Amino acid sequence: PESGERRRASRPGEDIAENSGLLFPHAKHLEVGLRGLEDPATPLDCGDCHQPDMTGRLMAPVDFESHCESCHSLAFDSSDPARQAPHGRPEFVRVALAEFYARRALGGVGASPELESSPRRRPGTASGLLAERRAGIEAGDEGFASLTRWVDRQANRAADRMLQSDGGCAECHTVETVDGAAVVTPVRVVPFGGAERWLPLVDFDHAAHDIPEPSRDMPAADCDTCHAAARTAESADAVLMPSIETCRECHAGGEPSFRKITSPCILCHDFHMKTHGPWSAAEAMAAHGRDEKRS
Repeated sequence: PESGERRRASRPGEDIAENSGLLFPHAKHLEVGLRGLEDPATPLDCGDCHQPDMTGRLMAPVDFESHCESCHSLAFDSSDPARQAPHGRPEFVRVALAEFYARRALGGVGASPELESSPRRRPGTASGLLAERRAGIEAGDEGFASLTRWVDRQANRAADRMLQSDGGCAECHTVETVDGAAVVTPVRVVPFGGAERWLPLVDFDHAAHDIPEPSRDMPAADCDTCHAAARTAESADAVLMPSIETCRECHAGGEPSFRKITSPCILCHDFHMKTHGPWSAAEAMAAHGRDEKRS
């Protein structure tokens, strides 16, 4: 919750939902034939977006430039489709768009018909309204204000197109109108600042759970072993964390069991006493051993 309050969210039958601010269906992104892929016949897989961090224990954050940009365009002007808007806060995007149109107006690069009244001119020279506005700027008259209004109008139009329901931003983000202005809901996808992982008191290592081939003592395990629900998740609201029942397919608990790992609670969970700080598994087991000796 936004309040920072922690609560148990794994009670049987309890419905919980992710509130990331994104409109992201995992199932859609795992289909065959997605646009933007080098080979549309080969679908994306978990590892295309989810990569381990430097420690191998947790997953590194997903970011737009590394994982989304190759398929999702942020083009904003049909006359220059290769030019992309920056991926960031709306107010920063509007500034970048204004800079683009200001450069276009002042330099005459790809100027629109509104600025270029004559289709033919000597190379390296400006003509039509553009030349008049340049002259006006030099003379310090109304030309500067007129050009500024044109730049603001073009930038605002481009930004509004991106923030509309069928625009580039709204394809993935929740966009709301507040006091007449479009506001993009902040993205909060674990891991993010203040939330490194979904289960902060669990000692979990992704690398230790990547088991490509089964053995006599251990079945194989991959992403689908714990996160198979991603392949049918049609909404970003879906929480794709495994239940304890999934863990118990490999972890036996405190008593030995065939082809399962003997797993007392402290193997995965830090133990905490109100009168002490958090205990690691090693510290807790050492303390448990001292208690047995005293008894």
